[in-house]
Amino acid sequence: MSFEVRLPSETVILVGVQEDYVELAPVLGQLGYRLWQVETETEAISLMRLHEIAVVVATSRVRCGDWRTLLASVGHCADPPLVVVATHQADGFLLAEVLLAGGYDTLPLPFVPHSAAQVVRRGCQRWRREREKRQAREVAEASLATETAA
Repeated sequence: MSFEVRLPSETVILVGVQEDYVELAPVLGQLGYRLWQVETETEAISLMRLHEIAVVVATSRVRCGDWRTLLASVGHCADPPLVVVATHQADGFLLAEVLLAGGYDTLPLPFVPHSAAQVVRRGCQRWRREREKRQAREVAEASLATETAA
């Protein structure tokens, strides 16, 4: 008898309303991602300060603020999450604006399951690679500092 060992998955924050969560939760749950839903970017920022978050999906249906405020705050995280903007007007112009501001991607609302899964999966993979690079760089720097001190 064999057992599948499943490593803890990345956490994704959805900044939006309950209907957005209901649409996205089954899709991401099947992929093994944890999805936390908050209604404001302030709540998302608080969670990012306390937990490692891979991707933040910010919808246009938040109670206050917008994705720009959120994007400005992620830079303060050791491993900044990638920000995906979801809106009814997800077009090339918005994508360009999001990318120029440092965001990761856009998604149309209502969520298209396959597209949402693909964007979040790729975002989580990219976030994981960036985190591993940073950790390897820190180990190398610490090793070099130890050798230099000796």
